Amino acid sequence: MNWRTDSGAFTGRAFRVHFRADADLASGVWCGRVEHLRSGDAAHFSTIQELMAFVEFWLSQSTVGSRADGVG
Repeated sequence: MNWRTDSGAFTGRAFRVHFRADADLASGVWCGRVEHLRSGDAAHFSTIQELMAFVEFWLSQSTVGSRADGVG
């Protein structure tokens, strides 16, 4: 795995996920908060489907000047 120090390069595809204390992923209890780092947009989720819908929405957004490799 290659780690990059250019933290700005991937912020359009970066997310912060916080799971609540009562989350139990093994039992299918997905609950918490997700944030898209570049936009600052955040949402609470109570299912994996809600979490993934948020992530998929932001990954589908095209950013002017972005490239497939995440640079730009």
